[in-house]
Amino acid sequence: YIIKPLSQEVEKNEIRLVVNAGKFQEDKDQPDHAHLLEHLAFNYLEGYTNFSNNTDLLSRLNLRKNDLHAFTFSNNTLYQFIYPKDENIALDTILDYSYEIASGKVVFNEEQINAERKAVYQEYLLQRPIKYYSHRKIFSKLLSCDKDVPNPDEFESLIMDSSTGALKRFYRDWYRPDLMTLIVVGNFRDPKIVERKIQKMFKDISMPEHPRQKTNCINQYLTKPSSFTVENNYDEKLSDSQFKFYFR
Repeated sequence: YIIKPLSQEVEKNEIRLVVNAGKFQEDKDQPDHAHLLEHLAFNYLEGYTNFSNNTDLLSRLNLRKNDLHAFTFSNNTLYQFIYPKDENIALDTILDYSYEIASGKVVFNEEQINAERKAVYQEYLLQRPIKYYSHRKIFSKLLSCDKDVPNPDEFESLIMDSSTGALKRFYRDWYRPDLMTLIVVGNFRDPKIVERKIQKMFKDISMPEHPRQKTNCINQYLTKPSSFTVENNYDEKLSDSQFKFYFR
C-alpha cells in the first residue's frame, strides 16, 4: 500500500486499487476477460451488489456515481474511488469494497456475467473495431506479447460464448497480493489512522501456493529480433489509394 498525505486543502481524497494484470495476461480462451472481470468485480461482490448503482448507499456515503471508476489496460487494471475527505464512513466502506475485490469475493453469477458480457460487447462496438482492426493487428504483432486480435465479425460470439471457468481462472491467477497495490492520496487528519485501517483489513489475504509467472511484455518486445509486418485493411470500402504508415 502507498499513502500520500497532501499538505494543501482538498475537498476530496482518492483511493485506487491497482491490479498489475490486464489484457496481456489473457490466455487464448480468455477473450477480453480482463475487461469482463473488471466489470464483474466493480458491480458484484459478496457484500456489495451493484454498488455503483445503489443510490441509497451512495447518498448515505455522500458519494456520486461518477466518483467511482474502473479501467482495464494492457498490463494493469484500475479501480478508482473519490470521496469527501471528512467522510470516515465512506473511507471505511471503500476500503472494505477494495478488500472484497482483492480477497476473492467477486460473485460469479451466470445471469450477471451474461449481462456484463453484453456490456463489454457494446463498449467494443463503440471503439469502431472495423476501422481500427488493421492497426490493432499490427500493434499486437509488434508489441503485445503476440496476442491474436479477433476478427470484428467473430468478437460477439467469442465474448458471449466465453467460458465462466476461464473467467474465474483469470481472477485466481492474477488478483493476488504481489500484483496488487492500494494507493490512498489526500488530506488526512492523521495518516497513521488510515495506515492502521489498511493493515488490519488487508492482513489476511494470502498468496496462492503456485503463482503463475507474469510475462514482461515490454522486455519481451525490447529483446526480440527486429521484425516487419504487413496487414491488409479489414475495411474493403476504403479506396486503394488510402494507406497508412506506422513507425514504432
